[in-house]
Amino acid sequence: MKTTLLNIPWDGPCLAADANNVSEWKLKLGESKKIRVGLAWSSTSLFEGDANRSLRLADFVKSLPDEGFEHVCLQKELKECDKEFFANYQNIRFFGDELNDFSDTAALIECLDLVVSTCTSIPHLSAALNKKTWILLSYLADWRWLTNRNDSPWYPSLCLYRQPTMGDWDSVLEKVKLDLEKLR
Repeated sequence: MKTTLLNIPWDGPCLAADANNVSEWKLKLGESKKIRVGLAWSSTSLFEGDANRSLRLADFVKSLPDEGFEHVCLQKELKECDKEFFANYQNIRFFGDELNDFSDTAALIECLDLVVSTCTSIPHLSAALNKKTWILLSYLADWRWLTNRNDSPWYPSLCLYRQPTMGDWDSVLEKVKLDLEKLR
């Protein structure tokens, strides 16, 4: 097929959310004068490398500026290690059981301005919808993100934030925070 990094086809969004579902989510969210950011910091996957790509919520929130943003959790479930912190942290809206499947998640994403996530299924869905998406990557990222670049030939709406060294989430979170503040 002679596909190269320079000619990977992109004919627009690969997926589209159901318009009725999007309308329902807009009603649930209500109006906002803030920038709406969807968040996913971990997965509940049994993937053996999950610890390298997931963050604890207490660490992830370091990247979130306090003012000018409305944060929406895109995760259906929370890990046990995050539940207590989340119960005491009131700055992220959580819909959990209202996210019945990916069609609900897609509709919710359509109501957002940006998605910020670690490398889980959420940013793939978001980028396939052509929503502005930032992925936080571990130093040893999956092959599909290639190396030495902060964009993706698969999804034009995507920006990659890479660990400069193994385990260094602090510098990634600081860069995300700076870039979020620029959006304000």
